[in-house]
Amino acid sequence: MANVEVKTVDGSILEVHTAMPHPTVGDVCDALASQHGYRKNVRLLFGGQIMQPTRRAEEFPQASLIVVGSRAPQASPVAASSPGSTSPSGSAASPASRHPTHRSPSISPSRRQLPPDHITVTVLITDSNTKTAVHVHKDATVGDLLTHTVAKEPKLHGCRFLFHGHAMDNMGAELRHFGVGDGAVVHAVSRSMSPAMLKLSEARRQLDEMVALHNGGADLDKRKGLYEQSMRLLFSLDGLEVEGNGRQDRKDLVKRIQQFQDALGVAGER
Repeated sequence: MANVEVKTVDGSILEVHTAMPHPTVGDVCDALASQHGYRKNVRLLFGGQIMQPTRRAEEFPQASLIVVGSRAPQASPVAASSPGSTSPSGSAASPASRHPTHRSPSISPSRRQLPPDHITVTVLITDSNTKTAVHVHKDATVGDLLTHTVAKEPKLHGCRFLFHGHAMDNMGAELRHFGVGDGAVVHAVSRSMSPAMLKLSEARRQLDEMVALHNGGADLDKRKGLYEQSMRLLFSLDGLEVEGNGRQDRKDLVKRIQQFQDALGVAGER
């Protein structure tokens, strides 16, 4: 019999009991499902990596493994009908049918007000060009951001973060050290991504920033400046050697830049 302590993303400690004297990570996951109501696909995270189920739990300090997963929904209890009460159809009427329930409108997690000491960081997943909002403490480290991100997107375990083209590889450094604050957009990329694909990701980020500046309102001089920036961006992509799907990504990005240049409307003003 062994007791293992694990930690949830919000910092709560959970204790699980296993019949095995030396339980594996898989045994702990099974115990989380049976004892704490987690779904069967629950995983444990350590150092930004999903741990293999065959690893021994005793390899890790107590409360150092992070639970990645959600709890299974609990079935709502069926209300018993009062004796002698019937519905119009002749069957017993439930209290809910006799007394309509007034539910308060639900508030989605993204709309709930965050504590004043928390910030929201948007993580842009480069591989799929999708994004997710992650809420962390204002003093959070890169490792904290990775833990919260993987809790929402397990496929990102082991990824690296980029902010304004700079790698955030120091897991112990605070986000503010890299200039990441509330509302910042951080890129999550695979560590196996080639340097060329990283440059492509950075070029995409630069274009997004230029589009945002233009949409925010720009006079003729600013639009001319954006046009020059977009030309330099095109030149940087001209000799970029990419493979596989990267070729189509590069082609699509070049097309986006050209469409942006058309939208600037300064071709005849230069």
